[in-house]
Amino acid sequence: MRAANRLLLAIAATCFSLPASAICLAVPLEDELKAAKTVFLATITESKLAGPVSGLKDEDGYRIDHAFVVRKSFKGDPASVKRVYTTSLYNDPVRNTAVHMAEQIHLFPGESVLVISAGEDAVQVSLCGPAKRRDGVDLDRVRALLSTK
Repeated sequence: MRAANRLLLAIAATCFSLPASAICLAVPLEDELKAAKTVFLATITESKLAGPVSGLKDEDGYRIDHAFVVRKSFKGDPASVKRVYTTSLYNDPVRNTAVHMAEQIHLFPGESVLVISAGEDAVQVSLCGPAKRRDGVDLDRVRALLSTK
């Protein structure tokens, strides 16, 4: 009887919905490219914290601006994008906890980014937005999708 109760409890526990960590929906690459005014491949050359680190408190959001060079233009004028940036949450090293946003991404000099802009002069790179890290993006597919407009 005890084993049966445990089994029922285990089954019941798996039926409850738990909140998802991600807060975005995947949009097909085709739709992102159609909506874009500018699409280009860039290489990150420098990354800088926007604002002073001394003012950050535990779990404050912060922005990192990334300087870049354009490697290949696919659509529009890459000069229209003045800034590529990422965001994250500050974790105070004195605390015993660390908080991460599910969609956050970290970029470093030397990494390549597919920048997709609907007209913004500042483009955020994240797991939720159209601009994304180059790895995992098939540039031949990007070319093909843009040539079939």
